[in-house]
Amino acid sequence: LQLGSSVKSLEGNYFRAPLLGWNCIWAVVMLGFVTGKSWLTGLIIKRFSSVAKQCCSVTAMGITYFAVKLHICETRGVDTFFCWGQLSTVTLPMVVSDVVLILSVVSYVLAKRAQARRGSLQGKL
Repeated sequence: LQLGSSVKSLEGNYFRAPLLGWNCIWAVVMLGFVTGKSWLTGLIIKRFSSVAKQCCSVTAMGITYFAVKLHICETRGVDTFFCWGQLSTVTLPMVVSDVVLILSVVSYVLAKRAQARRGSLQGKL
């Protein structure tokens, strides 16, 4: 198997070199992240529920919106980790939806906690 050879035509090379392009370290790192995410998703569903898993996934997407705004500089030649000027491009509807999303996740967690507490108190009676 060829790991990362330069092939002029990529058409039909899947069967000749199925691992073409995997010599990039970021491809391996991303494979690790995807595997880790799947593993953690299984643990969350096992421990909590699929609703909790969905809440976590949606919250992560909301946080990703702001992370992209902070880390992608549209100015050419700027090599910084944070682009604070990009926060001015954040739209009000996105901020409102993220706040509502976070509040709904918090209320869900608190409701599940109260339900578990009520169940344990009813068991004592």
